[in-house]
Amino acid sequence: MASFSKIITKTDTEKRLSVPTKFLESLPPFHGGHAVDFQAKDEKAEVWTFQCSTRKKGRYKKPVLSKGWRAFASTKKLKLGDRIEFYEARNQTTDESPPFYRVRVEREIKLLGSRIGYAPASFSKIITKTDTKKRLSVPIMFLESLPPFKGAHAVDFQATIFRAL
Repeated sequence: MASFSKIITKTDTEKRLSVPTKFLESLPPFHGGHAVDFQAKDEKAEVWTFQCSTRKKGRYKKPVLSKGWRAFASTKKLKLGDRIEFYEARNQTTDESPPFYRVRVEREIKLLGSRIGYAPASFSKIITKTDTKKRLSVPIMFLESLPPFKGAHAVDFQATIFRAL
């Protein structure tokens, strides 16, 4: 299973995501071209289409994700220091089925100005009686993924609720 993770840089948030050359081995064939489209599902099972392209000339391929990347980065509100992970997964019924890809965003966690780790950009919890009757409490780290509060003490956002079977 090919994968990579990367700490997000300024260029990654504003233009394109540079990816390791080794990741090219897991992508669909380029068929002699310099670009290939592929899809990846995020932690909410939303499908994103990306284009991985390489230099047309030169010794080093320098692969990047361009098409689809800026929309993803904007929607996920990626910031300098966040971490992104792409990995290839296979259908477990047969190794011969085509691969599919997953993408996961993790937020940088800082304590007193120092990075102490990363946490998923989404969260799960067991719903309590208070959550159903009054309000849903959320982890503090989740606040960073919400729209800006702009001086207010509340903000509206949409959520997808999954129910365990």
